Amino acid sequence: MADGRVVAPKDWEALRKENADKNQAFMFREHPWMYTDALDFYKDIFPKGFLQDEGEADGDGRPNAIALEICGERQKDGSLKSVAHRHTLTDGLPQLKAIRERSMEENSFCFMSPISYFGKARTAANARFLHAVAVDLDGVGMEQLDFVLGWCENPFVGTPCDYIVNSGTGLHLYWVLEEPVPLIPRYVPALQRLKHDVTDYMWNESTSTYDKKQYQGIYQGFRIPNTSTKLNGAPGTPKRKNPYEVVCWRNPGKEGKTRLKDLMGWKTRGGLQNPDYQELVELMETAGKTPLAVARKKWPDWYERRIEEGCERGSYVVKRDLYDWFLRKLAVEKAATEGHRYWCVFTLASFANKCGISHDELEADAFSLLDELKRYDTVDNPFTEEDVLSALDAFEDGRANGRSRRYTRAFLERRTAVPMPPKVRRNGRKQEDHLVRARFSRDLDYPDGSWRNVDGRPKGSPNKSHPKRDAIIAYAAAHPGATQREIAEVLGFSKTTVNKWLKDWRDEASAPE
Repeated sequence: MADGRVVAPKDWEALRKENADKNQAFMFREHPWMYTDALDFYKDIFPKGFLQDEGEADGDGRPNAIALEICGERQKDGSLKSVAHRHTLTDGLPQLKAIRERSMEENSFCFMSPISYFGKARTAANARFLHAVAVDLDGVGMEQLDFVLGWCENPFVGTPCDYIVNSGTGLHLYWVLEEPVPLIPRYVPALQRLKHDVTDYMWNESTSTYDKKQYQGIYQGFRIPNTSTKLNGAPGTPKRKNPYEVVCWRNPGKEGKTRLKDLMGWKTRGGLQNPDYQELVELMETAGKTPLAVARKKWPDWYERRIEEGCERGSYVVKRDLYDWFLRKLAVEKAATEGHRYWCVFTLASFANKCGISHDELEADAFSLLDELKRYDTVDNPFTEEDVLSALDAFEDGRANGRSRRYTRAFLERRTAVPMPPKVRRNGRKQEDHLVRARFSRDLDYPDGSWRNVDGRPKGSPNKSHPKRDAIIAYAAAHPGATQREIAEVLGFSKTTVNKWLKDWRDEASAPE
C-alpha cells in the first residue's frame, strides 16, 4: 500500500535470514539442541496407545488429536480466500505425513493444540486432555533468542521448557506434562491462569522486542513442525525454491517431562499458595468435585442460589443483530484500528456466543476480515491467521456458562476502540413492560393519535414538516435513551423510516451555524 504499512519485500528478506540464523544458533550451542521432527515431537505429547486407533469407531473411550489447516482457495475472480479444514489424527499419527507434505507443496498453514478431543470438532466442549502448556513469544531476534536458550540451559532455572519451536518469526515454548490433565470444566480456570502466569514471566524485555504481551488460552493451536511458515507468503502461493519450514528443537538439558505441580509452583503469582492452584490440586484429588459441605462454607451465596434455589448461572443473551452490526463495522465501515485488531476479532467471537452464531459461520466471517485487518501490518507487527485463531477462543464453544457472555460493554469498547451501540434504558424492566410504559407516554402526548399519518407526507411539503418526522423527533427528544428499534415499535413505523428521520435531525442539529 502507498502508506507504507505493508511489510516491504526487503523486510521479509531480513526476517528470512534471521530465521535461518536462529536455526543455526540452536545447533551451535555449547550443548547443542536436538533437532526433532514433527512425528517424534507429537509422539512425545500424545504417547503410543493414548489416541484412538485409525479406522476404529467413535465411542471406544479414547480421544483424537485435531489439526487445523488454512488453505488458500482460488476464487472465480482470481483472488485467494483463506479456508479452514480440520484433520483428525489417530494413534501413531499416521495422517501427519500427508498434512506436512501438502503444507509445503501448497503453502497451507497448519496448527495443532497440545490437546486431545473426543469427536472430530475442535471445540472446548470436546476437549478431553491437556498434554502440554505452550507459550508463544513474538518479537524474538537473535539477541532475545540467545537469552531464552541461555535461560533454558541454566541448571538453576528449575522448570525449563522441554521443546522450543521456531515458527518463523517467533518461538513456541512447550512444557510437556508428565500426566495429561483432564479438561473438566472446573479445572479450566486454574489452567488458564497457569498459562497466563507462565506467559507473563517468560515474555519480558529480554525475550521479546514487543512491549505489549499477548496472552492466549490453553486451547490455542500452534504451527506444526515441518510445515510451512508465513515467511513463504500467503496460503495458496507456494515458494518452490528453498521454502521455509517450522523447526522443532529439544532441550538437551531437560530430563523427563514436566510435573504440573512443579510448573504451578514455578515463577507464578503466589506459586502453590495461589488459591486457584490450591483449588485445582484439591479438585484433582477429588476427581474435580468440591464436597457440597465445603462449597456451602466457601461460597454461601452461590450455594443458596445454585443448589437451594436451583438457579442457572447468569449470562447475557441477545439477538444476532449485535453480531451483524459489529461484523458490518469491521468489514464495511473499517472500524478496526492498529493495536486493536486482535480484540476486534475477540469481540466478534464473544458476540457470536451471545447471539447463538455457529462456530463455522464465525470462523468464516473472521477469516474474511483478514485482508482488511492486515492493512495495518508492519514488519514488527503483522496480523496473521494465528492471531485470528487465538482471538476465536473467545467463542468458548458457544457455552452459556462461559465468560464470553459476561464481557461488559465498557470492557469491549475499551479493548476494541469501537463505540458500542447506545444502551437501552429500561430501568430494570423487561422490554415488554418497558414498551407498555413507553406507549402510555406516547398516548399522553398524542391523545388523539395524531402521531399517526395515514395519508403520508403531503404532496410538495418540505421534509422538515413531515408528520412522521415530527413524531419520531418528538419521541426521541423526550426519550434520549431510546433506540431506533424501540422508537419504531412504539410509534409503529419501520426501522428504516426511524433511522432516516433521526439521521436527518441529528445532521441538522450538528450543522455549523
